[in-house]
Amino acid sequence: MVPSAFVLIEAWPLTTNGKVDKKRLPEPEMSLLQDEITAPENDVEQSLAEIWSKLLNIDINTISTNANFFDLGGSSLLLANMHFQIQKLWNKQLEFKSIITKTSIKEISLLLDGSQKEFSDVYSELINNGTIVMLNKGLEMTSPIFMLPPLGGYAASYGDFIESFNESIPVVGLQAVNCHFTTMPEVMRYYLNVIKQLQLSGKFFIAGWSLGGVLAYEIAVELHNLGETVSTLLVDSGWVFDDNYQLNEQEILNNIALEEGLFELDSLANIEGLSFDAQQQYLLDIGKQRGTLPDSFTLEDLKFRFEIINRHYQVLASYEPSGSDIAATFIEASESQTGKRHSDGWRVVMPNIKVIKVKGTHQSIMQKNRVDETSTYIEGAYNEHIKELQGG
Repeated sequence: MVPSAFVLIEAWPLTTNGKVDKKRLPEPEMSLLQDEITAPENDVEQSLAEIWSKLLNIDINTISTNANFFDLGGSSLLLANMHFQIQKLWNKQLEFKSIITKTSIKEISLLLDGSQKEFSDVYSELINNGTIVMLNKGLEMTSPIFMLPPLGGYAASYGDFIESFNESIPVVGLQAVNCHFTTMPEVMRYYLNVIKQLQLSGKFFIAGWSLGGVLAYEIAVELHNLGETVSTLLVDSGWVFDDNYQLNEQEILNNIALEEGLFELDSLANIEGLSFDAQQQYLLDIGKQRGTLPDSFTLEDLKFRFEIINRHYQVLASYEPSGSDIAATFIEASESQTGKRHSDGWRVVMPNIKVIKVKGTHQSIMQKNRVDETSTYIEGAYNEHIKELQGG
């Protein structure tokens, strides 16, 4: 994480145990993080400033409408929270990509003014309850890419990918909004029901990274069995062939902490010795102090996040993919962290699979600096999908 500002102090404030007392550290002046403060000029900018103030936990009077969200302490999780609140408040088609590249209140306000088309009732309902995120609005919604979520259940994991992706292609991100599942068929039916609400029939394009690819495969098989035609794309989905999903509660909580940047790897000892409930509360407090979790994020929210990941691990522990003759594209990272080539396992499950190698690790091929190559191949697969759809 790159600091937004540096504050010089004469000495570290310490607790009675001799550790740094983070609560007594001085906050940086907001004026140092932005140019001259420009106040909101209309109701839209005022509402956006109120959202920022709550998310970033800073005085609304210190927020300039020209300031960059990330310079003021924003994170990808806070950005996803802001996107959700904006769409719910204004009911506008504002794809996630747009607020990644337009990161000031002034720019977002102009986007909202230019986004006159409202969602259909079905889209609005699913957006408002958090089931889907419009990652990319595209030119038309006749055959969008449906992106299944990775382990954490959040579409915000595709932020770097969407930033580099062709903005003319519609992309709908699906999310886990409940954890009432224990088997793969239950998870598959949940997401399939959402997809069928948005696209009744025709040729579907189903994709996903990591666990999302496994979910995409199962949905594609079910659609195929129902007589539908499907384009399927998996991005380095190797969970099926690994044993590292058999984690205990402590290891899962540690993974959440690392993923959200709440601790560095060598700092996890800070929560050892605490009860499990106390560890979760500690992570919540640290997340809010560091600005990686919004001020509105509650202990129940964190427990829900933990339960989603825990249920996904349980599903994988009992999952055996059934063979299928569907065709699929598999994008595989060139650097394996386990020494296994996951494409070998998928070839047994799906003989009609096309494997594409991209440079990087499981994580980096979906992150900045490496994701462009992944995006190019996904765009190519989608263009082939559209040609087939149009009978070309």
